[in-house]
Amino acid sequence: MTELYYRPVVNGFDECERIIHERSILLDMADTGCHYQLSDNVHTAKAYLFPPMLERATNRKRLAERLFRGMWESDVNPREDINVLVGLGIAAMPLVYTLQDMGALEHTRAIYMEERNQEMVLGPGFSLRENEKVFLVHLAAVSFRRIWRAIGAMNCLAEKTGIQPCVQGFAVLIDRSPDDSSWRRDFCAFKKVVGIRSPIVAYPAAPLLCPLCLKDVPLVDLRGLA
Repeated sequence: MTELYYRPVVNGFDECERIIHERSILLDMADTGCHYQLSDNVHTAKAYLFPPMLERATNRKRLAERLFRGMWESDVNPREDINVLVGLGIAAMPLVYTLQDMGALEHTRAIYMEERNQEMVLGPGFSLRENEKVFLVHLAAVSFRRIWRAIGAMNCLAEKTGIQPCVQGFAVLIDRSPDDSSWRRDFCAFKKVVGIRSPIVAYPAAPLLCPLCLKDVPLVDLRGLA
């Protein structure tokens, strides 16, 4: 068995989980006195800022290996099913570039989409080509709405330009959804790769429905950051 498929364990903990928890920044209401908005419809008492976990090359390599292994386990053939890796947000690009170092993904292009005026758009200077096989890459997802919006943006782009790329599926390093059954059902037409499952306790993002808002706990908006 090659190193690629080796799942290292350190002191009883999976190494990728250790990297995420030790190298990310934890924001905990118990310490900060605030709660957090992670997406348009989710509030929570605990949040992680994940980009710091990608600062070191060895960490990026381990995390990318986890997703790459997950592609094969999810019947994704990187050589045949992917032409373009699309990072959702520039924060995902260190992971995308590291994925390109995996032998079966060296042929891919790497681009990103960003949020602009509440829409997902391609980063400056990037474009997609007819029938290119696209695979989205996201650091962490709670509601998975950003993935839906990215897919919708590509469909709108096709209507405007006549160029239709083919979204094959997506890879999410950290699935933070409280219940993963709903998004798996919603995305049944796409191939899905999840590195690590780390569910959160979520509350509705509405002042009259969120119990923390009702207690007047200050709210910090982390949309696009966590």
